[in-house]
Amino acid sequence: MDFLKKIIKGKKSDRHFKKAGTGYSLADDAPIRPQQQPSGSYVIRNQPPPVTAQRVAISNSTAEAATRRLQEANGGKTETAHQRKIRELARKQLEEEMEAERKQFEGITIDERDTKEFEHSSAIEGVYFTCDLFEDDIFLPKSQMVEQVEAFLRTKLNEEGAQVAAVMIHSLNDMEKRDNAISTLDRILKNIINNPTEEKFRRIKMSGKVFNETVKPAKGAIEFLLTLGFKEELENNETFLVLTSVEDERRTAISLALEMLTSEDCRVPLRLYRNTKIYKINPNQPLPKIDVPKDFFTISGSEVKAEQQRKTQEASKLTELRTREMREKDAQAWKYTYKYTLIRIRFPNNYILEGTFGVHENFAALREFVSEHLGIEFGVFHLTDPVHGGVILDNDQKSLGDYRLVPAAMLMFNWDEETVAQFASLNMQVTYLSPESEKNSTLL
Repeated sequence: MDFLKKIIKGKKSDRHFKKAGTGYSLADDAPIRPQQQPSGSYVIRNQPPPVTAQRVAISNSTAEAATRRLQEANGGKTETAHQRKIRELARKQLEEEMEAERKQFEGITIDERDTKEFEHSSAIEGVYFTCDLFEDDIFLPKSQMVEQVEAFLRTKLNEEGAQVAAVMIHSLNDMEKRDNAISTLDRILKNIINNPTEEKFRRIKMSGKVFNETVKPAKGAIEFLLTLGFKEELENNETFLVLTSVEDERRTAISLALEMLTSEDCRVPLRLYRNTKIYKINPNQPLPKIDVPKDFFTISGSEVKAEQQRKTQEASKLTELRTREMREKDAQAWKYTYKYTLIRIRFPNNYILEGTFGVHENFAALREFVSEHLGIEFGVFHLTDPVHGGVILDNDQKSLGDYRLVPAAMLMFNWDEETVAQFASLNMQVTYLSPESEKNSTLL
C-alpha cells in the first residue's frame, strides 16, 4: 500500500512517538525495564485448532488395524507375556511422571502461565518487538508496541482517511475480529456500489446484531466508514450511520477503499527483536539456571490441566502401534505449544551468542543471525545439536520448531575443515566472533 510505503520510507515517528512506560533504548547507558503486563493479560492468538475427535478416532482405528496386521503376520497370535510386561512397565513409568507433574501444578489458577526451567538459559527479560514506523533503537513488548502503532495511525487519520483506517483494521485487531469486520464492511460497501440509489443500503443501524458483533469491536472499522462520508444520526433514541448520497465520485472512492480493505499488503509489520546477548563463559563452571518467561508459551494455566489429559493419552498410545504418520502428526501438535524460542550458539573459544526467535522462523534466519556476528566474511560453518546426537543441522528451509529447538536450545559452532585450512594458509589464527562482539560480551 502506497501509504504504508511512504510512511515507512520517509516519515520516522520520533516526533510522534510517546513511550508507553519507560521502554528500552539502545542509546541509553543502562537499559530500563519496560512496564510489566499484569498477570493474566496475555491474549492467546492464532493458535492451531485442537485435535478433533474425528482425528483421534481415525488414529485409533489405524492403530487397531496395524495391530491386526501384526497379529496376522504372527500367524494370528496375540501379544506374549513378555510384550505385556514391557507395555505395563511403560504405562507405570508414565503414570509416575503424570503424578509428579500433577503435584507440581496443584492449585494453579486458570489465568496463570506455565514456566519451565532450562539449565543452559541465562537471565532474559521477555519478548520484544520493533516496528518500521519507529526508530530501530525502540523496542517494546508486543502489546505496548501495538498501542504505539495505534496512537501513530490515529494522528494520520485526517490526512490519509480510509487508507489509514484500513491499516488500523488489519494491524490493531486479532485475526477473528479483523476478518469478521472486513466481511461485514465488504458486504455493506458492495451493496452501496451495486445499488447507489437504494437508501436502505446507505443507512446502518449501529445497534443491529451483525454490526454490533462484527464492526463495533474492531478498531478502525467505524473510522473506516466515517472517512467514506458516513455520518452519525440519532433517530428515536437509535443511532444510525448514514451516507446521504452516492454520486459517481464517491462511488469511485468507495470502490478504491474496498480494494484497500481487502488488500493483503495492508498491515504494519512488527519484527521480533532478537535481544542479542554475548557471553564469555568459564568452561569449568556450569551455566546458571533461570525460568524461561511466560511470553514464550502459548499455553495457559487451564491448558496445563489439559496437558495432564495428554499424558494419559500418551500412556494409552504406548499400548498401540503408532504409524510413522501418526507420530509425525503428534510431533507437529507438540511444537505449537510454544511461540518463541531462546537459541544459544556456543563457540569453541568459550563465547556464547544468544538471540530470540519465533518457532516458525526458518533455520536460515538463525544462520544469518550467526553470520552477522562473525569476525570474517569467508568460510563455511556448521551448527550441531548436541542433544540429538551431535547431528549437523543443514536444512535452511526447516523451521526451528521442526528441528524441535524450542522453547530453548544450545547449538555448537564449528568451522568446516576447508575453512580451518584457509586460516592456516593465510597464517591467521582461527577466529569466531568479531572483535566488536567479543568486546561487548559480559561474563556469565
